[in-house]
Amino acid sequence: MNITFLGGTETVTGSKYLVETGKTRVLVDCGLFQGFKWLRERNWQPLPLDFASLDAVLLTHAHLDHSGYLPVLYHQGFRGPVYTHHATRDLCRILLADSGHLQEEDARFYAKHRIGRHRSPAPLYDRRTAEDCMALFRTVDFGEDVSIADIRFHLQPAGHILGAASIILEAEGRRVGFSGDVGRPDDIFMQPPQPLPELDLLLLESTYGNRRHPDTDPGRSWLMRSTARRRRAGRC
Repeated sequence: MNITFLGGTETVTGSKYLVETGKTRVLVDCGLFQGFKWLRERNWQPLPLDFASLDAVLLTHAHLDHSGYLPVLYHQGFRGPVYTHHATRDLCRILLADSGHLQEEDARFYAKHRIGRHRSPAPLYDRRTAEDCMALFRTVDFGEDVSIADIRFHLQPAGHILGAASIILEAEGRRVGFSGDVGRPDDIFMQPPQPLPELDLLLLESTYGNRRHPDTDPGRSWLMRSTARRRRAGRC
């Protein structure tokens, strides 16, 4: 099994991992690069990937740094399945369309005010393309085993947001875990992330890897912030 990092390296956005066996090629996550301009410009660079040979995309969750490049794949001809949890599909239906709409608005604004070096600014993709790519989605329940040729995988809850999952992938005698974004064990809205099984390799998201969350009661912290906002608004 070969794993190629196509994003999420030297930065925490643009997550894309190409997993290849002797028979199968899948992309785990398909995210946009976000943030600094030099990062966003990477969205326009062609991937070193033949989309016709890609068998499937597996999504951990809906945030755009993990899903927002899917309309680009669709625009460039990818028509394979996109496997994810049903809540992730429902969130992507909102987020991807909104992303395309905002890119169209930005392109019109740049053209009107002649901002940037392009005479005719264009969006990376438009709302229609984002909406059309939703036809590729195939939903998977947590714990459901799915096979794609010689690759097997399942999703397990990761907390974080609705539908967020870690992906446990098995092929060629190896078991690899893709953490996705992992929620906190004491979140007041989400269930805690499910512990990972024994793995041969773990690819772990590390956005907050250089700091510790405060050791406080999250319910009390949320209540204090809510009360402070209400006081500022003169409602209590």
